[in-house]
Amino acid sequence: MALGVGSRRWLFALLIAALGAMLLAVRFVDRRPLSAFGVGFLPYWSRHLGAGLMLAAGMLGALVAGCYAFGYVSIRWTARQVPASTLLATLGLLLLAAAVEELVFRGYFQKQFEALTRSQWAALSMQGAIFGIAHGYQGFGATVAITFYGVLFGSLAIRRGSLRPGMIAHGATNILAGVFGI
Repeated sequence: MALGVGSRRWLFALLIAALGAMLLAVRFVDRRPLSAFGVGFLPYWSRHLGAGLMLAAGMLGALVAGCYAFGYVSIRWTARQVPASTLLATLGLLLLAAAVEELVFRGYFQKQFEALTRSQWAALSMQGAIFGIAHGYQGFGATVAITFYGVLFGSLAIRRGSLRPGMIAHGATNILAGVFGI
């Protein structure tokens, strides 16, 4: 079922409301500053941008290499199939979805699992598994790959001490998947 422009706007409005509600809950219910989740104006933003883009490029390279190795390659330019306004709205939604998923899975779940298990590595594995399961509707192969991506994004959050590089990498991979249909 294709979504009309009105439906997309409605979904985008719901996503913005969900993001706002989550940020308010984190700030006022959990009584944590947003900086505890790596959100805010942090030093070394250019390093975070570079790390996120490098991870996205590496993930894309590994994906394409794996597709060639297993004989399944289907890369096609899909951006011409829709009006520019729909493409821009989709790109915005893909970026917002990446930011929200990083806040939820790496910013919230990973921190909660670490507090529960007192192990960074157990928390990393648990949030990766939940991230993959949440994307289970995409099929078994994609779920396994997305679980691995979740662990990569979580490792990047641990290494950099910020969610920003993961948000950038996640957003870049979402856009590449959306535009090229990978």
